[in-house]
Amino acid sequence: MASWLEWFGFTADPFVTRPLQSEEEFNDFFVKTSSIEKEFAAFIDQVRVSPFIRLVVGKRGMGKSTVLQYAIHLCRKWDILAAYVGLYPYGIKRSKEPVFEIARQLMHTTIQELICSLFEFKNVLFSKNKSVLIKWANYVGLSFDEIEGFIRDPTFKLDFEMLKNIIFGFLDFVKHHQIPILVAIDNLDKLDIDIVKVFLKGAASQPLFEKFNACGASVLIAADPKLAQETEKDPDLSFLRQKIQLEPLSPTEAEDLI
Repeated sequence: MASWLEWFGFTADPFVTRPLQSEEEFNDFFVKTSSIEKEFAAFIDQVRVSPFIRLVVGKRGMGKSTVLQYAIHLCRKWDILAAYVGLYPYGIKRSKEPVFEIARQLMHTTIQELICSLFEFKNVLFSKNKSVLIKWANYVGLSFDEIEGFIRDPTFKLDFEMLKNIIFGFLDFVKHHQIPILVAIDNLDKLDIDIVKVFLKGAASQPLFEKFNACGASVLIAADPKLAQETEKDPDLSFLRQKIQLEPLSPTEAEDLI
């Protein structure tokens, strides 16, 4: 007997509550507005040859997280190393040093995701450099199992400077092997905008973003319109003036979809 998904012609569950991730989900449910079509027409070529830092701008509920996942999905289809970095606003808000905590979470999650992604999608390269990559992985709270791959320790904490040295070393490694990277940063828009601005202009983030681009890594950051407006007014945030502006469906697009 056919399942209800097959009955309606779906290859994925339309009622998932998380952002879309799989090939089937994007094929069945991802609605490309004209702005998305335009922004992603040359996206893969840009990631490969012209590393960038770009905001994905939209109000709450416009689909910023889904667009980040779509960008990662495209990159992996084209053999580009990609990492989704979902920050944890609750832990940042409770921290006595929220700016420092943003930087720590960003670096920690990024290096974990990139090492896991390298193992999953660049297995030959991983095998050739296994000893050093597993050493880095252990330093950042990842244990390795030959069958299950990498296992995260959610309680792991690492010295900030050591974390910085490891992620910089990894970025030099992928640059040496000419591997393009996409890092997609989510949930900054759920934090107080003044804290986010201090972070983006601070000594913890600036060297990291510069290192990303110098090593062939592009960065997408989900942002609300207020932050996008600040980048136009504040010269210290001018490096964030490239944007993907999310727009609602036009009446014609909505009619065609229905």
